[in-house]
Amino acid sequence: SQVTIALVREQGVLGLYGGAIPTFVGALFFEGARFGIYRWLMDNVFESDHWFYATASGITASMVGGTVLYPNDTIRRRLQMPSESEAKSYVGVGLALYREGGMGKLFSGLPLYWAKVAPAAGVQFGVYAALKNWWSDGERR
Repeated sequence: SQVTIALVREQGVLGLYGGAIPTFVGALFFEGARFGIYRWLMDNVFESDHWFYATASGITASMVGGTVLYPNDTIRRRLQMPSESEAKSYVGVGLALYREGGMGKLFSGLPLYWAKVAPAAGVQFGVYAALKNWWSDGERR
């Protein structure tokens, strides 16, 4: 597309990887937080491997982890679409966003994220628990 060509002309091929490091680091922290919160909820709150509790734990863990790390996603998205007048570093983009609209700007779009992540996480964790329980029951027979 024209945007890709302009980006390569302006920044070179490495410009295509803008935001790659925040994406990688954010994914590591998100998945770590999500599975840590999930396991804690399953062990300490629900104390059951029932698929319903796994669904609730997965939704809660994904929404909490995603909310805490959402500013990283906002900064990452902005890094992937640089303009000439904007900062090009992670910290620079974060500060520019904060100056534009405070903390609200860093969390812009969060309700849509929740609407997307809740059903996806519910299905992922609920199906995982149901299949795990089904498989475990089958091995006992």
